[in-house]
Amino acid sequence: TSGGFSRTIKTKHLSNLLLLFFIFLLFSLIIKNIFRNCQLYTNNPLIQNMSLQLFFVHPRSLSTCFENIIRQRNDFKVFHELFACSFFKEEREETYEDDNIYNSYEDVKKTLFESAEKTQTFNKDICNVCCEEIIKDFDEYVSFGTTFSFLIRHPAKTLVSYYRTLKKHNQRVKNTDTVEFPIEDVGYHSIERLVKKLQSENIDIILVNADDLQRDPHQLMQIYCEAIGCSYIPESLEWEEFNEDNIPSNWKSFQTWHDTLLSSTSVVPLSNSSSSNEYELDLNQFDSQDRGWILEYYTEILEIYERLNKLKLAID
Repeated sequence: TSGGFSRTIKTKHLSNLLLLFFIFLLFSLIIKNIFRNCQLYTNNPLIQNMSLQLFFVHPRSLSTCFENIIRQRNDFKVFHELFACSFFKEEREETYEDDNIYNSYEDVKKTLFESAEKTQTFNKDICNVCCEEIIKDFDEYVSFGTTFSFLIRHPAKTLVSYYRTLKKHNQRVKNTDTVEFPIEDVGYHSIERLVKKLQSENIDIILVNADDLQRDPHQLMQIYCEAIGCSYIPESLEWEEFNEDNIPSNWKSFQTWHDTLLSSTSVVPLSNSSSSNEYELDLNQFDSQDRGWILEYYTEILEIYERLNKLKLAID
């Protein structure tokens, strides 16, 4: 009897050991699966709380001011016109430490994707320098989880500012007062092409008008932040006065283009005396020999602007 009892105890003991072994094995498989899923989470930007924001603009649209607002948040890695820096590398007024790695469109795309895998990333850029490449690689950007947004400004303001600033730039870089450029360089055509691409893919258009930024920056930025999926930070609308020590290094490549921003500490509001005249092209701001082709540009661009403006984020 005692022998049978002993065998029963041993059998139960063995059963318990087997049960513990299977529980351990099951627990190990669960832990392994959790670890694998954590790796997928870490390596997949689509299921991380990371993002790539591509903000496309045309020249002289208050775009670097807008970029600076995002920069003041301190929760985005902010890049300044990486595609433009690679495109205009021969026209840089100064170079900065990262210039050598942005020598091509592919270099820039790689940099942005790698950054967005680690942290929220924002790149403001001139649309016409990379529009065709972005459209060609559109599926890749969408698969990566990219958000596209846009900024426009009335061409009566843009053309005057672009002409005046390009003249200063040419004097500094090319030692000439001559100003000439193709209409595509003003940038409205490429913005409309990329907007139409998004529309064809049923992607919501996030488009800002620079006048609204000046008219009510807090309301506009609150609406914009909601549209791109980030929190609104009111403090980002003010910043310390710029000096040689706190100017972002990559602004120095084309510093002539940022003079107004560099003397500011917040968004410059629309003038209280603003009238319909500010939306009429002042040809006296252009050299006499250039007024003819400037007026032709304006007429064509105005039609594009009016179509795009119907898509803007609305403020009260």
